[in-house]
Amino acid sequence: MIPVVRRALHTSVASCRGRTTFFNIHKKVTDPAKQDPDYFEKAARELPLDDNYIDALGKLYYEKIGSERDLGLKAADNLVADQQKFGLPDLDLSSPRFQYRDLDILKDAPESVKKIYRRDMSSEWKAQLIGKVNQHTLDEASLEMKSKLFISVI
Repeated sequence: MIPVVRRALHTSVASCRGRTTFFNIHKKVTDPAKQDPDYFEKAARELPLDDNYIDALGKLYYEKIGSERDLGLKAADNLVADQQKFGLPDLDLSSPRFQYRDLDILKDAPESVKKIYRRDMSSEWKAQLIGKVNQHTLDEASLEMKSKLFISVI
């Protein structure tokens, strides 16, 4: 009789709180040293060979597994990895702004003066993107392209 009561009590406690406790293994990686692909291998080699070696290696392994997801997402994220420019054109930031491009005096000016007349990135990106839209190669329906076709025919 006692083993039956004991089993019922044991199973009722497990069913009340669920099968297992939830553990989120994924951890955020804020340490720049951990972003090195060989960090955990180097850390495993530096562990002291004592009685707690297996436990320390297990903790290091769980830390590695927990940080792999965050590091993989950061490597695939274009904003973090800066692999793409998101359609923005490449700019020559050392060249002067459009309204000052024909000034000969800026070619011989010192670097501190050239710095003042350099391109502003946001306005230059806007100008280049507007220029691309206005001069699209497949555009035949806009007023600009119709007028260019009409002028070229005349």
